[in-house]
Amino acid sequence: MATMILTVIERLILLGILPKEGNITDNKLIQNVINDVGFTDAEKTQLKFEDLPGGLTKWDTEAAMDCRREFEIGPGIYSIIKAQLEKLNSQNTLPRDAISLWDKFMEETELSVTEKKKSGPEIVEGIQKRASPPPLPGMIE
Repeated sequence: MATMILTVIERLILLGILPKEGNITDNKLIQNVINDVGFTDAEKTQLKFEDLPGGLTKWDTEAAMDCRREFEIGPGIYSIIKAQLEKLNSQNTLPRDAISLWDKFMEETELSVTEKKKSGPEIVEGIQKRASPPPLPGMIE
């Protein structure tokens, strides 16, 4: 189970990219996410959501700072969301606003440290350690 803090825009993007169809098991997981990630009446009032032409939504950005929420994402829905993000990316239809959502779902924490050492930089306590570039000529280390 993954715990994530999602912003208003991440919640809106997530709600918008969830698959519209699937098998009964996936549909139940998706419906649970819609219920959990969706906005409460109090949040809607606080954010002052306003629908604009072209399917756009406007909200109070200052109030949005108080509407970040923590969510538990189980492995089943995590896989569904990750697959949907990958699908949109491969079709070149991933919204630019979905970058932070992509980063949260595509982070490489699923790989073990052993696998990570084989394929790239070391991961220590969830923080990626990058190799330092060599010093530039004339620089003191």
